[in-house]
Amino acid sequence: EGGDLRVVDNVMTIEDLDAIMLIENASFPAPWTRTMFVNEIMNPNSVILVFRWEAKIVGYRCHWTVTDEAHLMTIAVHPAYRQRGLGKFMMEHLEAQCLKGGLRRIVLEVATKNEPAKRLYRRCGFRTIGFRKNYYGILGGDAFIMEKALENPQRNTAHPLQENGIDFDK
Repeated sequence: EGGDLRVVDNVMTIEDLDAIMLIENASFPAPWTRTMFVNEIMNPNSVILVFRWEAKIVGYRCHWTVTDEAHLMTIAVHPAYRQRGLGKFMMEHLEAQCLKGGLRRIVLEVATKNEPAKRLYRRCGFRTIGFRKNYYGILGGDAFIMEKALENPQRNTAHPLQENGIDFDK
């Protein structure tokens, strides 16, 4: 698990961007630009963290806090450090931050074709609640909207569309 790696989180700075851009470009068909990361660093509603192992940036995560919810904007793990529990560790870290801050839910979009990310989010207790056509543009395609309620884990009941026979997770 990520915790066994003694991962340290820090607020992202401009100095981190070279390492971040390498991970970003290796991770996504429609990657964020350097300017997008700078905008997030400057945005007071944005919490943007880097995760280090032995001083090397191995991942990053960005979320916005909007009223009583967190909106996960991006998360990525360096390709050489995948399949070691880091993604799960970063998601659990986000959940702990949200609970500490009194937030009630986490919302995110995930590319419909991104099977590893969908598996991670489901393992972390997220459920699919909607769909966005062409969310990622030409390169990235469509997205599912997923959420996790934080105030009461038993509250995650079926979405009304799923009750009507539509299952977004297929």
